[in-house]
Amino acid sequence: CVTQGITNYRKFMDEVVEILRPSGVFLTVAGDLYVHDEKHNILPLINEGEQGFTYTLRLIHAIRDAMRARGPGVDAIPKIYDWLQDQGNAWESVGEKIVYIPLGPWEDDMSEKNKQISEFMRQNFFRMIQSVRPLLLSYGWFEETVDKWSAGAHEEVKILKNKYYIR
Repeated sequence: CVTQGITNYRKFMDEVVEILRPSGVFLTVAGDLYVHDEKHNILPLINEGEQGFTYTLRLIHAIRDAMRARGPGVDAIPKIYDWLQDQGNAWESVGEKIVYIPLGPWEDDMSEKNKQISEFMRQNFFRMIQSVRPLLLSYGWFEETVDKWSAGAHEEVKILKNKYYIR
């Protein structure tokens, strides 16, 4: 799902209903750009210098803020399921499957498959760190700040300093 590039995602969903063939399938997959703890709670931003601060959380919060400034798409992700239900009988059935993937293979007794999936998530996170630099700079963050956060987040995730889930 590319919510960031769609100005009005709710309206987009109405348009999908209009053009989808009878018995067609609309499948949306989206990550919500939040970091979750071991109990799957969203982790809040903790300021640098305060207990519990991590560069990973600082970077994720900065990315979400910069994306939000470019449009409402990032905020649409958690609303999609409810919007589908609000469309009434337009859909034969509506389902939601939430999957939490460890950010790196840190869980005890992980299967080989789950280790591989969590490692893929970690590698994807590393690629995201590299790709968001222009976004953060265009939002107004200083180059030194972005580089510090990126390097810190990369190191934290590399050594599995924190036990995080991505949804």
